[in-house]
Amino acid sequence: MMRHNFTMEDNKTKERWLHTSTMIVSGDSHASGGSSIMSRSVGQTTALGVRLVLEGKVPQRGIVSPIHKEIYEPILKSLEGLGMMMVEESEKPGGTTASNPTRAKL
Repeated sequence: MMRHNFTMEDNKTKERWLHTSTMIVSGDSHASGGSSIMSRSVGQTTALGVRLVLEGKVPQRGIVSPIHKEIYEPILKSLEGLGMMMVEESEKPGGTTASNPTRAKL
């Protein structure tokens, strides 16, 4: 399980609210020859990034942070297909909690 808690603030009104991102995923047991969630999440993400580079879908050169949509969007979509995604929940200014958690679509 991984959970990030963020306190958000509106620049104009200075109102604050809580935003959380949660991922609950497990690896496979060692006895079954499976891999840990750490190796899956790091290894598969890296492999997906390498695939994008090899397919010529990353126009940037050199050391690149995955902050560009052409990098992170296809990786997140592929990871979701593999069962790895964050569930986003947010309290809106005024104290209302979002009724329907949504999957991360950065």
